[in-house]
Amino acid sequence: MKTAACMVVLGLLFAPTAAAEARNLYEWLAVAEFVAVGENLGTHGKYTEFRIDRILRGPAFPTERVRVNVRRANRDRDRYVVKEALRFDKGRSYLLLLERTETRDADAPPTFEFVRGARGARELPPEGATAYLEAVERFLRLQDLNDDRRVWSELSSMLEDPNPVLLETALELHLKFRRGSLELLGSVRPLFDHPSDAMRERAILLVEQILQRHEEEPPRESAALLSELVAKARRDPSVPVRVAATRALVALPQGDVGPILEEIAEEDPDQAVRYEAERLLLERETDEKETPERAAADGSVRSEADTPRD
Repeated sequence: MKTAACMVVLGLLFAPTAAAEARNLYEWLAVAEFVAVGENLGTHGKYTEFRIDRILRGPAFPTERVRVNVRRANRDRDRYVVKEALRFDKGRSYLLLLERTETRDADAPPTFEFVRGARGARELPPEGATAYLEAVERFLRLQDLNDDRRVWSELSSMLEDPNPVLLETALELHLKFRRGSLELLGSVRPLFDHPSDAMRERAILLVEQILQRHEEEPPRESAALLSELVAKARRDPSVPVRVAATRALVALPQGDVGPILEEIAEEDPDQAVRYEAERLLLERETDEKETPERAAADGSVRSEADTPRD
């Protein structure tokens, strides 16, 4: 049951939602004064009322019921960026990013506005909410550390965490901020066989990034890594994964991958994969032709410089 719930959460993470944004969960949480879990109780004019079930960041509220100015959040949104207005289903629970505003009616519940406007709320997954909130609490604790070294140490450990929310977010952060190291290869390579296409692709992209950043330091597991990337490039059922694996092959510091690229360029059933292999082959041929020409040109320049002049 736990595995099934985790897979549901992962599916929800990669599925587009009306008010979702590209910003990952860790960064989305960072700017909020209050982070709370609340159940939608209905609409009251421009406000939506929530029963606050948990406060994950910030001091306790004076009452369990609060009102949030959803109308303003939707009115002020950039419609070129956030096309869909933020809406709530009564009885559903949401993760809320809030900031306090002045309450004019003393008898009414305290009022808040959304941090991030129309992107200030995310619905909790109907299944797997426990894993989702565990991840939120871990991220909030990390943000409160104010210690970059410890934060990245924790994020690196999350690459082996069974919680899919932690894993997906940590992988995305390592890619975005180019924080991969050779030591992480042992944690990332098992993700090549992850059931999610997106996770397999991101894992391979991170490995490519690591190899490019450490091109002068061949990893000890180069032979095994080559075998795994070849398998993904040839047989993975996902086209984006095969494209990523084909590109990562070229980043390996050892091994002649030319014949493999030629095979992929001729035999892969998808045009996008064949195109990537052909492009990489062309780049390799161009580099091989230019290298002797550059060497000859450099030698000529040096010879002229060293020639004694009258």
